[in-house]
Amino acid sequence: MVNWADEFQIKRLDVTMRYRMQMIRHQEHSLKSNGNPKWLECLFVHRKEIRRSIHLYYESEHLCLKAATSKDEESKEPAEQLDKQIVKWRKGYRYLVNLCRDEHSTSKQQEQECLVEYMQNDKYNEVIRRLMSLKQSATSDLYAYYNSSLIDMEECLKTNLSRYLDRIRNIMETLNKCYTITM
Repeated sequence: MVNWADEFQIKRLDVTMRYRMQMIRHQEHSLKSNGNPKWLECLFVHRKEIRRSIHLYYESEHLCLKAATSKDEESKEPAEQLDKQIVKWRKGYRYLVNLCRDEHSTSKQQEQECLVEYMQNDKYNEVIRRLMSLKQSATSDLYAYYNSSLIDMEECLKTNLSRYLDRIRNIMETLNKCYTITM
């Protein structure tokens, strides 16, 4: 599970960086200064709008990431609880093995019969089978959660980038008007 969590964190980072790189690429392409004093003056006059647009992108990106990771710990909890229960039952098994070994140290056959008897009395094999089944189900649910949160996050970032590009287009229209007026 730790490997999955790390893997999905890397995938989230990859998706986030892909959208951030697109945002920066559009920003550099659209809002670069070309050395023309009139264009620089227009950029300076509208710098608050530009900064606000960039700030809104980062703020929305943060909200997308926060939403994607908000239920991580909650989603891991059932599988982790089952891991703890399985560990307890395994300790119990080791205890029974040692107990039977101590009681029947002379005969391997009697030792194994003793272990089987204890396990049948405690319904040990049924409990372990049930725990393993629950663990498999919880792990499957966790994997599904990670995948859906990744898809939801990507959709959120895509929407965020689209809104940012709309704001940049509006700013570019304003900058172009400013540039033609100052000419």
